[in-house]
Amino acid sequence: MNLYFSVNNAMHDTLIQAIPHDRILPETDFPARKVRTQRPGQIEPLEERLSNLWNQSGPDVRHRLWRNLKKLAIDSGAIETLPEHVADIVVAT
Repeated sequence: MNLYFSVNNAMHDTLIQAIPHDRILPETDFPARKVRTQRPGQIEPLEERLSNLWNQSGPDVRHRLWRNLKKLAIDSGAIETLPEHVADIVVAT
C-alpha cells in the first residue's frame, strides 16, 4: 500500500512500532488534548519518543521525517503547489 500515517505523541507504542519508518509523518496540529505538548507543530516530544522506539538519534529521526515529507510531496505532485521557499526547504532535505 502506498500510504502514510500521521502519528502523534498520544498514540500507543505498539501502534507506532507497527508502522514502517518510511511511512510516518508527524501530526502537526496536535495536541487535541495535553500530552507533553504545548502547542501545535511542537513535534520535539514525538521525535524524542521515536528516537527511543527506533533506537536512533534525534537528528536521524528528524531527517527521516523530512525525507518522508519530501517523498510524499514529490510523488503526489504537491511540491508544485507549495510556496517556493517552502518547497526549497522540503527538497533540500
